[in-house]
Amino acid sequence: MIKVVQAGVKYDMRCLIFMSSVVTSVFDIPNCRLSRCGYTGEDGVEISIDSDRAVELCEKILNSTHAPVKLAGLGARDSLRLEAAMCLYGTDMDETTTPVEAGLSWLIARRRREMADFPGADIIMKQLKSKDKNISKKRVGMISTSGRPPRGNYDILIPNGDVVIGKVTSGCPSPVLKENVAMGYVKSEYTKVGTQLKVDCSGNRRKQFTDVSVAKMPFVPHRFYNASERDELIHADGIDMKNNELFTLLEDYKEKLRDAETKPSSVQLQERIINLLRNFQDHANEETISICSELLDFYHKGQMWRDFCFEFLPSLIECYLLSRCSGSNNVSLAVGTLLITIYNCELQNADGSLKKEVIRLAPATQSSVFNRDPSNVVTLEGMTEKNVFSLNTEGVHHCQIGPHLAYSSINASNRFLLLTNLLKTYNSLMDKFSLMSIESYCAMCHSICRSGFQFETMDMLKSFVGPGLRRQEQHLHHFMEERPNAPRILLSSYFLVEAINGLQHAMFGNACVSALLAIESIHLRAKYELYTDVLLVTNAILNSLETYKNAGMTLDNLIGIYTACSPAVQVHIQRSPGLITKASFKLRKFSSKLMPHALSNSSSPSGSPRSPRKHEHETTACLVEEDDGQLPTTSVSSLKNIDSLAESPNKSFIGDEADEDSNTLTILLTANGDDKRHQSVEEELR
Repeated sequence: MIKVVQAGVKYDMRCLIFMSSVVTSVFDIPNCRLSRCGYTGEDGVEISIDSDRAVELCEKILNSTHAPVKLAGLGARDSLRLEAAMCLYGTDMDETTTPVEAGLSWLIARRRREMADFPGADIIMKQLKSKDKNISKKRVGMISTSGRPPRGNYDILIPNGDVVIGKVTSGCPSPVLKENVAMGYVKSEYTKVGTQLKVDCSGNRRKQFTDVSVAKMPFVPHRFYNASERDELIHADGIDMKNNELFTLLEDYKEKLRDAETKPSSVQLQERIINLLRNFQDHANEETISICSELLDFYHKGQMWRDFCFEFLPSLIECYLLSRCSGSNNVSLAVGTLLITIYNCELQNADGSLKKEVIRLAPATQSSVFNRDPSNVVTLEGMTEKNVFSLNTEGVHHCQIGPHLAYSSINASNRFLLLTNLLKTYNSLMDKFSLMSIESYCAMCHSICRSGFQFETMDMLKSFVGPGLRRQEQHLHHFMEERPNAPRILLSSYFLVEAINGLQHAMFGNACVSALLAIESIHLRAKYELYTDVLLVTNAILNSLETYKNAGMTLDNLIGIYTACSPAVQVHIQRSPGLITKASFKLRKFSSKLMPHALSNSSSPSGSPRSPRKHEHETTACLVEEDDGQLPTTSVSSLKNIDSLAESPNKSFIGDEADEDSNTLTILLTANGDDKRHQSVEEELR
């Protein structure tokens, strides 16, 4: 079948492994999804196509001259499924069967087992831990060499035929083995391979037993085309096959982009290109140079094509710096040409005018909104998004940066000016990029800072990131790699500061562990280079982590896309990119009564000590204000522990940062005090 399909596609089928797919033209029919899969145990393909052209494709396959092709019915497919010992839902398993009983426990990933939050986890986790003790039945394979073939719902009995111990779920004659095969469920003590049993094949007629023996599954070995077979072919055929696979993926992606209204997904292609750029030493120089040429072609074709090219900017910067320091002149020249072209093009707006950047400089003579008494700043009735935003813009001076100079070549004097501006452009577009691209950004920062060095991981970061790092250890294997023999890369302080700006965005997203490890690498490198401006930023971040940790907060409940609302409010609010996240709140001065050591000593009205977690919920109120300026919802975890809003700034803090496009203002008020002085929230809001 592969020979037949290969004749009708440009894609090299040797590169398509089991359970992977590609969108391409099949026998000149465009937009077909070609998947190397199938529920038969055999190597084959499934083709998804528009229904109005399905008959045309079927006729072209049947008329192929590369191999004889015939139509096959459901019976042939079902016999292949049975020989491969694959379960049919509703027959071999249903909602009353657990994965452990069906012999499919390998489908439950380690992360799901650790979290134990899936349906049926209570029963399934007990079965996994106690093995056979809590399992009443198990799926087994059976073979009979004579008699009628076992069929569904036939009884399975012990050898003397007196006691029923299970039921057959599927069975048929095997064309390959020339024997009868079947699957069914029996009691756990009868699952050992070689156990002799009987199957009652009589149905409603008189008893007619067939001798069967428990056999190992699958009955016929699977013949899936996996990655190991592909790698053997790549090793035998050389680098040309790798090139063919990568550039075939590129051509297919170009075809999807031509007719797409939004940027289509390209996980496999991105992974291949990022791996090529990050490990350019393991590939031929011509391959890296060709990829740079293709990306340059993408950049000039349109906005979606440009965004796709920008996905690889971190890997391109890493490849350029490493290739330049390691003496790979051809690679560094090709990547450098691509980078300088992108830089010069990004200096102009769409109308041809030069770009200018305006930044705000807050006056040092005016105290921050975080250090002012909130009762004297603005009343709650007038606390709209506009009024709160104005508190942080009073007396602000604006400064213009740019336009920047265009360059014809990269040299020592402009190298990091150019790279820093490229990073700034990438950071401004980070919300458009995939998680894979953002993690490659973190990997780039980690790699170039540690190249040629051996830094020890900080103890504080180990304890804070440790659990998340262990969960993602396999996924973040590139962060575990040390490169002591790699060349040391000269870095500028302003380049590292801009890199931290992007890592801050990644840290409060799905790449939090990767971003923290990259920030740690920048911090250690800045200590070595004595970059005071970089250390000022990294120390602030790491000290904040220490503050969060001392306050009883962990990585899971500190960083993420969770809105800072109490549970009562959160259930009524749909999560959206515009909502204010926990990154919007800045912890300033913690009252000594809020610190963990004080929380452990404080007592509730009943005299029992309070836990930090409980106290945290009791001292948090969340107000959500909508566009009309009203306060439709006020959610307070406890009405007892809200102090007066007229308390000093040390007893309350307000997070006033919001996304520009957000229509929701979230204010977090934290207070503590004597229980005798507590008033109701309604009185405080008046």
